[in-house]
Amino acid sequence: MTVTDDINSELPLDRDHPLLESIKDIKIIDVDTHLTEPGDLWTSRAPSKYRDLVPRVVHVKNSELAKMGVFRPKNTEDSETSPVWMAGEDIPLGFAGGASVINKSNRKVRGADFVHWPLTEVSPAASLVEPRLTLMDEVGIWGQILYPNAVGFGGQAMAQIQDPELRLTVLRIWNDAMAEMQEQSGGRIMGLGITPWWDIDLAVAEVQRIHDLGLHGINTNADPHNQGHPDLSEPYYAPFWDACESLDLSVNFHIGASVSQTSYAGNSPWPSLDWDTKIAMGSTMLYIYNARVISNIIYSGLLDRHPTSRSSPSRAVSGGSRSSSTPWTTRPSRTTSTTCR
Repeated sequence: MTVTDDINSELPLDRDHPLLESIKDIKIIDVDTHLTEPGDLWTSRAPSKYRDLVPRVVHVKNSELAKMGVFRPKNTEDSETSPVWMAGEDIPLGFAGGASVINKSNRKVRGADFVHWPLTEVSPAASLVEPRLTLMDEVGIWGQILYPNAVGFGGQAMAQIQDPELRLTVLRIWNDAMAEMQEQSGGRIMGLGITPWWDIDLAVAEVQRIHDLGLHGINTNADPHNQGHPDLSEPYYAPFWDACESLDLSVNFHIGASVSQTSYAGNSPWPSLDWDTKIAMGSTMLYIYNARVISNIIYSGLLDRHPTSRSSPSRAVSGGSRSSSTPWTTRPSRTTSTTCR
């Protein structure tokens, strides 16, 4: 699929635009942006024995996508192929899409067509440090907090990788890549470290490693109990909360950060609504669903047991370069960005 510039697209506002005058001198930090992972993010960093097993982009015939449970982009023929993130020998993680409304011409395209774009059709700023910094400067964004796409917003898709050593390798490569991007950007791109939520001992060890890498926060699965583990308020996870609290690392929960929250449209929209309206309706409900995470954090007594912990539910407004806020402050957003102090 090729994305074209048309009347349904627009350039982002320049930082000198009159509409941005009121925030011109404010150091703005976008508290929820994503990395459209480059196709070689894992393969370029993996040990040789895992290079053909870590997540990589494989082109699969469109006629096979439904059998694999992978989203099929529109206007594609059965005989054509689409890019798929594949892990292990044959584990599909999902469509290798751009996941950004900013196309390769750096124009913002309205509507939901972006979900059909392959990696090659989005702005280089979605994947690469220097183009991202350039675009951030153009629109007046000083810094960004960064979340993943390919392995799930909270790393929940990693559970599909059965080999425990491979799974941990995939996770650590992401964390290493976040540290690299933070350094390359002069501290302006702040990727969150993912934790191995499926094993408490590994999780505590990785929290320490994330701290040692210089990352500012943790990103984790909001509902591990939906994948055969205790919920986050149970004693099993107490060492995890203790570690984050002692190292002063915020714990962040993105919308859709579990297997029970992954559908944008879900069952909320009425069947007669068109696709764009369903996406808008579903996205609205995802905001509301994340209030469930906040409520569970409060009513479970987690904050009483860990009074200096910092927990953050998150999602800012949609876009390749999203609206922003001072870091770590309370604000309603698609990620939970609530300072619990």
